[in-house]
Amino acid sequence: MLYRQLIIISLMTILLSSQSSFLLGAEEQYQTITAPEVKHRIQGSSPGVLIHVLSRLEYEAQHIPGSINIPIDKLATSDQLPPAKDTPLIFYCMGRK
Repeated sequence: MLYRQLIIISLMTILLSSQSSFLLGAEEQYQTITAPEVKHRIQGSSPGVLIHVLSRLEYEAQHIPGSINIPIDKLATSDQLPPAKDTPLIFYCMGRK
């Protein structure tokens, strides 16, 4: 019985360590940028797509000019995202009030 428990623990350790090394080697898919960095990108030649992720009502009340509105719960099914995978996407909300 003890032998069987040791085998299970060993297999779990190997499995978990291989998963963590896989995750550690994963490339970061996003980065957090500051408001001044967003402003700099907007003023640049290729800013990407600025996406307001709150509701349509909140977008109509206040948004960054030139941004589009895709509520966070609609991102996966939206047809407004650019087809080119290398287009920078900047997601934002209006922050804490």
